[in-house]
Amino acid sequence: MGVPLYRVRIDRQGAVRFTLDLHELEGAPSLDLEVSTWVAGAYAFLRYGRDLFDLRAVGASGEELVVERQGLSGFQVRSPAGAPIEGVFLSGTVQARDAAWGELAGVLRDDGGILLPTAFPVLRGYQGPVDVLVEAGEGRQVLVAGVSQGSPAEARALRFETFDAWLDTPLVIGSPTVLVREVRGCRFEHVFCQKSIGFETEVEGFVDELVRIAESCHDLFGAFPFERYTWVISFDPRDHWGLEHKHGTMIAIGEDALIDEEQRFAAHRVAAHELFHSWNVWRLRPSGFLGASRTEGGFTDALWLCEGVTRYYEFLLLVRAGLMDPARVVENVVAFAKHHIARPAYAHTTLVDSSLATFLNHTRWAGAWNATLDYYDGGMLVAFELDALLRTRHATSLDEVFVAFYRAFEEKPGFDTAAFERFVNERAPGAGEWLARKVRQAGTLDVAGALQSLGLEVERKPRARVGVVFEKGSLALGQVLEGGAAYEAGLAPGDEIVSIDGYRATPKAFGWAVQRAQMLRVVIKRGHRFRDLELRSRYVDEVTGVRVGPSFGAAGRSLFGEKSAAWVEGQRLPLTHYDNFHGTEPIH
Repeated sequence: MGVPLYRVRIDRQGAVRFTLDLHELEGAPSLDLEVSTWVAGAYAFLRYGRDLFDLRAVGASGEELVVERQGLSGFQVRSPAGAPIEGVFLSGTVQARDAAWGELAGVLRDDGGILLPTAFPVLRGYQGPVDVLVEAGEGRQVLVAGVSQGSPAEARALRFETFDAWLDTPLVIGSPTVLVREVRGCRFEHVFCQKSIGFETEVEGFVDELVRIAESCHDLFGAFPFERYTWVISFDPRDHWGLEHKHGTMIAIGEDALIDEEQRFAAHRVAAHELFHSWNVWRLRPSGFLGASRTEGGFTDALWLCEGVTRYYEFLLLVRAGLMDPARVVENVVAFAKHHIARPAYAHTTLVDSSLATFLNHTRWAGAWNATLDYYDGGMLVAFELDALLRTRHATSLDEVFVAFYRAFEEKPGFDTAAFERFVNERAPGAGEWLARKVRQAGTLDVAGALQSLGLEVERKPRARVGVVFEKGSLALGQVLEGGAAYEAGLAPGDEIVSIDGYRATPKAFGWAVQRAQMLRVVIKRGHRFRDLELRSRYVDEVTGVRVGPSFGAAGRSLFGEKSAAWVEGQRLPLTHYDNFHGTEPIH
């Protein structure tokens, strides 16, 4: 068959009118098309086909063809007379207006946005090239992320090696601001989809900070795996982007990211995370992702490594770039461990299982903490413990082992958890078996022990807990932990705390009361009813302080970076920050 041609025209309101020209077909009685339900980097099955409308088909001789839906994501095209199909001209409409799916399916508004073909139909089984002609509309440009295509234009004729290659290439529509930097011989394009407050005075400095992050990655791996890289950046608060691509990434950083210190730090973190994925996931490719189906997905037991190790380096890279205090690494390791271990699922769920269950494990839903672990968080903690083990007992580091693993498996047929365990064992005898216990057995983390091995003294105290997690900014229960006092008293997700010991409840009052009263009398609202309940606090040992010990030395300084050399014996490190994109609500 000839190369499929997609003609895409974007109207002023952001709707996409498209045609698909399939010609020189072999004359089969029917033609099968599919729409994606799975996108690399997201690992979730979603109904992208919901945004596809008005699909029609005309044959090569001009006759109207029948288009029938085949389940959730498929369509079949056939002649009403049963004649062989020699060619098909499809037309339809796609809407990309849901910001929640923006990073996965694009989002287009009247002033532009991102075009991705997630909801476009594709010939089932076809793996060849596709041609794409994009008409953005008068005054709007088309910029191709990560690909050398010359200057932006109002219309673009593009060829992609496969449809999946197009899925991996965001097209920026509109009038973006582009700032270019040369970093260690590589071209980095910083594409800002729109501006925000402080843009004129702060954006150059922000780009300089992204350059420092890129330099830290280069220093770790020794080279960039690309010649050109594109940051696609949005300040729109409706956007929640953070998705890696092979030659770039899409990140949404908040409307105040250029003027607010914490929002800017969060932007640094997501930038470091997604850039690291250029190595870990896109080129160091898990075997479960090789040839993954757009409708059936791909599964791997190593997402704890793909995402967890990346999350660990999200922090280390910022320390090395001078954008983060090394003490904040300690703070986050302690906070991540506290919240991860508090999940009842920690006692019976492994990181390998969590990886295979993929997107179930870092989303928020009633009962999630009882049933699932977040492989991002658990993988980060295992990475920290492994790094400490390698630096203190094996005269090496996770830097050296992981980079060597990357070089051994880069662009090869893929890897799994067992391959990484074997590789670690070859580099550090015994460490591979240690790692296997961490990821294949439940309840095996020892973050406090890893901190102590590096020369940091850990203080523990009993802390009262009833076993609830509120929805952010409210007194509605998001999680009720199995085995806790609230669970035993009959509380359930969705209940709202109304009063405590006869006084109006507030989040601060509830947290204060749990720590100071063994028994609480609470009134909850459940739907349209009210109930009086008693909660009896239970105590758990919790890390409440970390100090620099007399044995803190070369291993600790090599992990936490040059600035940690200024730490002095007895110095208390703060434990106030918990930087987790998947939620930081406290446990009560």
